[in-house]
Amino acid sequence: MTQKNNQPHLFMGGIEGSDLLCGGMADANIAGGVTLKSDTAHAPRKVVLQLTNAVITHTEALDYSSLKLCDMPDSNILYLAAEVDLECVKGLTTNGLVATTDITLALGSAAASNSTLSSTMQDILELDALTPTDASPAWQAHSMDQVTIPLPYEVADAATNAVYLNLAAATTADDTLTVTGTVTLIYIDLGNVTS
Repeated sequence: MTQKNNQPHLFMGGIEGSDLLCGGMADANIAGGVTLKSDTAHAPRKVVLQLTNAVITHTEALDYSSLKLCDMPDSNILYLAAEVDLECVKGLTTNGLVATTDITLALGSAAASNSTLSSTMQDILELDALTPTDASPAWQAHSMDQVTIPLPYEVADAATNAVYLNLAAATTADDTLTVTGTVTLIYIDLGNVTS
């Protein structure tokens, strides 16, 4: 029979805590030839991306476009939460992204490849239709408020793991959407034994 290890842990500033506070350690079956190699906390990571006049180039032939926000580790990623606080400025090109143009935005682990922004094009923060009569619409959203794409959500390990800001809008002229604000991602790197 193993015995729980309730040894004190020393934190920054000399603050101590026990395993009862920090979570109990795993007890290896030493008699069975198993030793404890490591037992460490695996805390979530919080990434805040600042966008400053970031430009999404929108082509009328596709009615969708993307901006890569960041590359992610080649690991299994468990997204816990996402939040956006963005101010968007339409390019106002004639027949392009004018004030009355409906635009839809989403965060996804894949770049947009259709105008419906389905599946992995909106798997981090689900698509949101912005106010159509505004030349400078705001996008403020949190994953806690969404129903279609509930978090936590796991993305499998891949060397191409990334996060994209995806845009869908029906236009008959090329245009741009300029975006300023923050995108916040909270995730856990679950590792990848193959790389």
